[in-house]
Amino acid sequence: MLPICGGGEPSDGLKLVRMPIWAFHGAKDDIVPVEETLDMAEALKALGGNVEVTIYPDLKHDSWTKTYNNIKIYDWFMEHQKETSS
Repeated sequence: MLPICGGGEPSDGLKLVRMPIWAFHGAKDDIVPVEETLDMAEALKALGGNVEVTIYPDLKHDSWTKTYNNIKIYDWFMEHQKETSS
C-alpha cells in the first residue's frame, strides 16, 4: 500500500497491519496534516506493522508528483506480493 497524504485512523490499524506500507506526505501540507500520517504509521508499527514513511520537507499537499516520479516505488511494489490463504 502506498498512501500519499493519506493520514488514517489509528484505531483501524489491525485491518492494515499485515500489509506492507510506504507512506508519503508533504511536511507543509495544508489539507491533511502530516501528523495524521505519522500517527497512523506509529500505530501500525506498535502493532508490528511493516511501515516506511517519507516526508518531503518542502512540499504541501501535492506529494504524488514527486512520489510517482520516484522509480524506487515501482521496485518496492515488485518486492511485495499479496498473501494467499491456504
